[in-house]
Amino acid sequence: MQKFQCIISIAVMILLVIPISFISGRVEAGSSWMAISSPVPTPQSGGVFETKLKFFTWDAVIGSYFISVHYDPAILQIIQVTTPDQSPFYGNTFADKNSFTTGTTDISAFQTGTTSEQANPEIFATIQWKALGNTGTSATIELEPKSIVDSFWRPIETNSARTTFVIGDTPSYVPTIIIIGNANKYSPEDTLVLSVIIDNPAPYTQVVDVFLGIIIPNGSAYFFDSSLTNLIPSSLDDPGTFTPVRNSLKLDPGYNLPATAFFSVTLPTGLPEGIYKAFAAFAEPGSVQAGSTRIVGDISIISFYYSP
Repeated sequence: MQKFQCIISIAVMILLVIPISFISGRVEAGSSWMAISSPVPTPQSGGVFETKLKFFTWDAVIGSYFISVHYDPAILQIIQVTTPDQSPFYGNTFADKNSFTTGTTDISAFQTGTTSEQANPEIFATIQWKALGNTGTSATIELEPKSIVDSFWRPIETNSARTTFVIGDTPSYVPTIIIIGNANKYSPEDTLVLSVIIDNPAPYTQVVDVFLGIIIPNGSAYFFDSSLTNLIPSSLDDPGTFTPVRNSLKLDPGYNLPATAFFSVTLPTGLPEGIYKAFAAFAEPGSVQAGSTRIVGDISIISFYYSP
């Protein structure tokens, strides 16, 4: 696989100052994604395992949420739902225990603080399950967002999420992509460098779509196209507008790409002051464009501050 390498001119960065009026459909309070971690340990018939539920927030801080968890009650049942001690929702998370064997369980939570930033990803709940199905049975867990709002009750656009696995199957190997920067604060004439690390721990080839992008202080998002020299404006609440860097990229067994720069530029004057975010993600091939987004692994997000 070719390494991500490109030096991008200052002209490309001018794209970052396109006004918000050119981006249609952006939700006022921002956007977020939900994800479900792979089961740990490997589900065995009659055994117990856990999955973690995560939020990835873009330009929003979640004040409260209400989601439904769907599953086949003949194959899975919930034992308990817990919240990490460090979560802003700790102590204020509620799950309907009477529904743990019904196939649909509602979970809701709110935070009482005024946190201006949330971890990315934010592990908001851990579900402990019992596998009722026989070995070889396929099981699916799906998250449906009912209401996700910020502290001012403004809606936050959030996708659904789903994971499928086979009871008694060998452990799944999730490929990872991590984005890193060379600093956390920049001024004019500083050089911004973004790099990625890619790893496929599996003993077999995995195929993914690759997404890389930047979010500017007003919440507008831009995705790199396949040339890695163009930034394409997108709407975070419409995944169909997301532009992949690579479609159906094959990651060879055991493939590892060490930190490799794909974006480098000397920052000009005139950029908006504030917090910028850069992100990287894998998705199942074609799922984003089809409107049924299936994120593979975690979305990697970093923040940096630009001051004139």
